[in-house]
Amino acid sequence: MAAIKTLLGTRIGVVPDTLGPESIERAVVSRMLGAQLQDPTRYLQILTDTPDEMSKLIDEIVVTESWFFRDNKPFEYLAKWVKGRKSNDGFKAKLRVLSAPCAGGEEPFSIVMTLLDLGLTPLDFTVNAVDISQKQIDLAGKQPYGVLSFRGDQLAFRDKISSDKVQTNSC
Repeated sequence: MAAIKTLLGTRIGVVPDTLGPESIERAVVSRMLGAQLQDPTRYLQILTDTPDEMSKLIDEIVVTESWFFRDNKPFEYLAKWVKGRKSNDGFKAKLRVLSAPCAGGEEPFSIVMTLLDLGLTPLDFTVNAVDISQKQIDLAGKQPYGVLSFRGDQLAFRDKISSDKVQTNSC
């Protein structure tokens, strides 16, 4: 198990102890069952040789729950930063924002909503989004967002969203 944790740390930069003592072990056991393996040494070899299996293990480990404006502080900071750099004529160059991780798309769409609310147009900025989970990237922008996608104090955006305002692409 220690070798698998080390491999994960090398591949995705995860520090096993930050995820809880048993979370990686549970994920490994789950994937070993899915791969019909009982020998951790054999599973380690498969992880090393098979990118698809590594992706499946990563999907078992990552936290996939998210919502719009989760931890509102970064969006408040973004708004403050944009206001401080935007002149009366807009920006000299197109604003480029990176959203990492993008989870199910809520984080990059929260960035887009923040920028649109500041009066920017989709021509003024680009948001690129990445995530370590290919499964989450595949879902982002393709799933319908429900009531639980909006939580906390940022419920006003629920009523503002319209599909004709922003062209959405997956992360």
